[in-house]
Amino acid sequence: MPQDSNKIAQADLMVIDEASAIPLPLVKNLFGPYVIFMCSTVNGYEGTGRSLSLKLIQKIREQSKISNEENKHSNKSGSGMRLLNEVTMTDPIRYASNDPIEKWLYELLALNATTPEPLKSGLPHPNDCELFLVNRETLFSFHKATEKFLYQLMTLFVSSHYKNSPNDL
Repeated sequence: MPQDSNKIAQADLMVIDEASAIPLPLVKNLFGPYVIFMCSTVNGYEGTGRSLSLKLIQKIREQSKISNEENKHSNKSGSGMRLLNEVTMTDPIRYASNDPIEKWLYELLALNATTPEPLKSGLPHPNDCELFLVNRETLFSFHKATEKFLYQLMTLFVSSHYKNSPNDL
Protein backbone atom coordinates (compact mmCIF):
# COMPACT_ATOMS: atom_id res chain seq x y z
CA MET A 1 0.00 0.00 0.00
CA PRO A 2 2.79 2.56 0.68
CA GLN A 3 3.86 2.13 -2.96
CA ASP A 4 0.40 3.40 -3.98
CA SER A 5 0.60 6.64 -2.00
CA ASN A 6 0.54 8.77 -5.17
CA LYS A 7 -2.74 7.10 -6.21
CA ILE A 8 -4.22 7.49 -2.73
CA ALA A 9 -3.44 11.22 -2.70
CA GLN A 10 -5.68 11.65 -5.77
CA ALA A 11 -8.64 9.86 -4.20
CA ASP A 12 -11.94 11.52 -3.36
CA LEU A 13 -13.02 8.73 -1.04
CA MET A 14 -11.12 6.22 1.11
CA VAL A 15 -13.05 3.15 2.28
CA ILE A 16 -11.41 1.06 5.01
CA ASP A 17 -13.28 -2.17 5.75
CA GLU A 18 -12.58 -3.89 9.07
CA ALA A 19 -10.33 -0.99 10.03
CA SER A 20 -9.73 -2.54 13.45
CA ALA A 21 -7.83 -5.40 11.80
CA ILE A 22 -5.26 -2.94 10.44
CA PRO A 23 -2.55 -1.65 12.81
CA LEU A 24 -3.56 1.76 14.12
CA PRO A 25 -0.45 3.60 12.82
CA LEU A 26 -1.21 2.34 9.30
CA VAL A 27 -4.85 3.48 9.55
CA LYS A 28 -3.67 6.92 10.69
CA ASN A 29 -1.27 7.07 7.73
CA LEU A 30 -4.20 6.50 5.36
CA PHE A 31 -5.82 9.75 6.46
CA GLY A 32 -5.72 12.48 3.85
CA PRO A 33 -7.77 15.33 2.39
CA TYR A 34 -10.42 12.94 1.09
CA VAL A 35 -13.59 11.63 2.72
CA ILE A 36 -12.86 8.53 4.81
CA PHE A 37 -15.41 5.81 5.42
CA MET A 38 -14.28 3.30 8.06
CA CYS A 39 -16.21 0.31 9.26
CA SER A 40 -15.25 -2.18 11.88
CA THR A 41 -16.52 -4.90 14.17
CA VAL A 42 -16.92 -3.66 17.73
CA ASN A 43 -17.59 -7.05 19.23
CA GLY A 44 -18.39 -10.38 17.72
CA TYR A 45 -17.17 -13.66 16.41
CA GLU A 46 -14.31 -12.10 14.47
CA GLY A 47 -12.86 -10.57 17.60
CA THR A 48 -12.33 -6.90 18.16
CA GLY A 49 -9.79 -4.27 17.44
CA ARG A 50 -10.54 -1.92 20.29
CA SER A 51 -7.68 0.45 19.53
CA LEU A 52 -9.81 1.86 16.73
CA SER A 53 -12.69 2.78 19.05
CA LEU A 54 -10.67 3.44 22.19
CA LYS A 55 -7.96 5.56 20.62
CA LEU A 56 -8.53 6.75 17.09
CA ILE A 57 -12.29 7.33 17.04
CA GLN A 58 -12.15 8.94 20.49
CA LYS A 59 -9.43 11.31 19.28
CA ILE A 60 -11.47 12.19 16.17
CA ARG A 61 -14.54 12.77 18.40
CA GLU A 62 -12.57 15.21 20.54
CA GLN A 63 -11.11 17.02 17.52
CA SER A 64 -14.51 17.20 15.85
CA LYS A 65 -16.08 18.64 19.02
CA ILE A 66 -13.32 21.27 19.33
CA SER A 67 -13.67 22.12 15.63
CA ASN A 68 -17.45 22.49 15.96
CA GLU A 69 -17.05 24.79 19.00
CA GLU A 70 -14.44 26.94 17.20
CA ASN A 71 -16.69 27.25 14.16
CA LYS A 72 -19.65 28.35 16.32
CA HIS A 73 -17.65 31.12 17.96
CA SER A 74 -15.79 32.38 14.88
CA ASN A 75 -18.56 32.02 12.28
CA LYS A 76 -16.00 30.28 10.04
CA SER A 77 -16.73 27.13 8.17
CA GLY A 78 -14.17 24.38 7.85
CA SER A 79 -11.06 24.92 9.94
CA GLY A 80 -9.31 21.92 8.41
CA MET A 81 -10.49 19.55 11.13
CA ARG A 82 -12.44 16.43 10.33
CA LEU A 83 -16.18 16.21 10.72
CA LEU A 84 -17.20 12.94 12.32
CA ASN A 85 -20.44 11.17 11.48
CA GLU A 86 -20.88 7.91 13.36
CA VAL A 87 -23.35 5.28 12.29
CA THR A 88 -23.98 2.18 14.38
CA MET A 89 -25.49 -0.97 13.01
CA THR A 90 -27.67 -2.57 15.65
CA ASP A 91 -29.69 -5.06 13.63
CA PRO A 92 -28.04 -8.48 13.54
CA ILE A 93 -26.95 -9.77 10.17
CA ARG A 94 -26.47 -13.44 11.02
CA TYR A 95 -29.67 -14.09 12.95
CA ALA A 96 -33.12 -12.60 13.32
CA SER A 97 -33.60 -9.95 16.02
CA ASN A 98 -33.78 -11.45 19.52
CA ASP A 99 -32.77 -14.88 18.22
CA PRO A 100 -32.20 -17.20 21.21
CA ILE A 101 -29.22 -18.89 19.52
CA GLU A 102 -27.40 -15.61 19.09
CA LYS A 103 -28.15 -14.66 22.71
CA TRP A 104 -26.81 -18.04 23.86
CA LEU A 105 -23.68 -17.67 21.70
CA TYR A 106 -22.99 -14.16 22.99
CA GLU A 107 -23.29 -15.39 26.57
CA LEU A 108 -21.18 -18.51 25.89
CA LEU A 109 -18.33 -16.57 24.27
CA ALA A 110 -18.76 -13.44 26.44
CA LEU A 111 -19.06 -11.37 23.25
CA ASN A 112 -20.96 -8.63 25.07
CA ALA A 113 -18.31 -8.24 27.77
CA THR A 114 -17.36 -4.66 26.98
CA THR A 115 -17.81 -2.40 29.99
CA PRO A 116 -16.22 -3.22 33.34
CA GLU A 117 -18.10 -2.55 36.55
CA PRO A 118 -17.10 0.85 37.93
CA LEU A 119 -14.81 0.89 40.94
CA LYS A 120 -16.53 1.77 44.20
CA SER A 121 -13.43 3.63 45.34
CA GLY A 122 -9.96 4.42 44.04
CA LEU A 123 -7.36 1.86 43.11
CA PRO A 124 -5.66 0.04 45.98
CA HIS A 125 -1.98 0.53 46.61
CA PRO A 126 0.08 -2.27 44.97
CA ASN A 127 1.18 -3.45 48.44
CA ASP A 128 -2.49 -4.10 49.26
CA CYS A 129 -3.03 -6.32 46.22
CA GLU A 130 -2.88 -10.10 46.28
CA LEU A 131 -2.15 -12.65 43.60
CA PHE A 132 -4.19 -15.86 43.60
CA LEU A 133 -3.63 -19.14 41.82
CA VAL A 134 -6.90 -20.28 40.29
CA ASN A 135 -7.41 -23.96 39.65
CA ARG A 136 -8.38 -24.57 36.00
CA GLU A 137 -11.01 -27.19 36.88
CA THR A 138 -12.60 -24.79 39.36
CA LEU A 139 -12.52 -21.95 36.86
CA PHE A 140 -14.37 -24.01 34.24
CA SER A 141 -16.74 -25.78 36.64
CA PHE A 142 -19.88 -24.04 35.27
CA HIS A 143 -20.61 -22.68 38.75
CA LYS A 144 -22.42 -19.31 38.75
CA ALA A 145 -19.60 -17.62 40.67
CA THR A 146 -16.90 -18.84 38.30
CA GLU A 147 -19.03 -17.90 35.27
CA LYS A 148 -19.33 -14.38 36.66
CA PHE A 149 -15.57 -14.29 37.32
CA LEU A 150 -14.81 -15.42 33.74
CA TYR A 151 -17.16 -12.78 32.36
CA GLN A 152 -15.48 -10.07 34.46
CA LEU A 153 -12.08 -11.34 33.32
CA MET A 154 -13.14 -11.08 29.66
CA THR A 155 -14.51 -7.59 30.34
CA LEU A 156 -11.12 -6.64 31.75
CA PHE A 157 -9.35 -8.08 28.67
CA VAL A 158 -11.69 -6.31 26.25
CA SER A 159 -11.45 -2.97 28.02
CA SER A 160 -7.67 -3.07 28.50
CA HIS A 161 -6.38 -4.90 25.42
CA TYR A 162 -6.84 -3.65 21.92
CA LYS A 163 -7.26 -6.93 20.07
CA ASN A 164 -9.43 -9.69 21.47
CA SER A 165 -11.17 -12.74 20.16
CA PRO A 166 -13.36 -15.47 21.63
CA ASN A 167 -10.23 -17.63 21.74
CA ASP A 168 -8.99 -15.48 24.63
CA LEU A 169 -11.68 -17.02 26.81
